[in-house]
Amino acid sequence: MKRCEAASPKEPSGQGSSVGACRRVTGVRATAPVSVHVAMIEQSAAALMQSPAGRKAHRIHTDRVTAVRIAS
Repeated sequence: MKRCEAASPKEPSGQGSSVGACRRVTGVRATAPVSVHVAMIEQSAAALMQSPAGRKAHRIHTDRVTAVRIAS
């Protein structure tokens, strides 16, 4: 699997952390404060737990956010 590259050579401004939200179509990484990612996980947990794919997406995103929180 090929990883997508950032659209700009600039580093994130420090306002947020790149958690791994990378879309192949645009090749852009979105950064947001970890608190935004935590809130998204909490808000979407019930909906995502309805299917195996949703549970996997929830688990992957939670793991990535946890890794960023530990590294910070």
